[in-house]
Amino acid sequence: MNRPLLGVLLGLVLGALDGSTAWFTAPELRPEVLGIVFGSCTKGLLVGLVTGFAVRKTGSLLRGLVVGTIVALAFTIPIAIMNANYYDNATYYWKIILPGAITGMLVGYATVRYGRRAQPRGA
Repeated sequence: MNRPLLGVLLGLVLGALDGSTAWFTAPELRPEVLGIVFGSCTKGLLVGLVTGFAVRKTGSLLRGLVVGTIVALAFTIPIAIMNANYYDNATYYWKIILPGAITGMLVGYATVRYGRRAQPRGA
């Protein structure tokens, strides 16, 4: 499977797992879990897509890890800030940013490790 497609699929699956942890880590948000899972899936999809395209020709594991983590942090930090301010709960920083960064790192790793490199066009 090519790297961008693998990144998208992994991002969706890991994003769903990441979002579903809100059921346990923030029980006060249980009525909103479906929206949280949807948002995490969207974040994972975008992280996987960007990471897959960033490493499709190289295969650099370091690049996959860095790109996956940075893109995930770019999505999770603003969401964490908004939620922490809205709910007046500083623990949301760690509950959102840390799992999001780990998810991005895992997507970056698996995309490089298990994805297929782009083939040169024409011959």
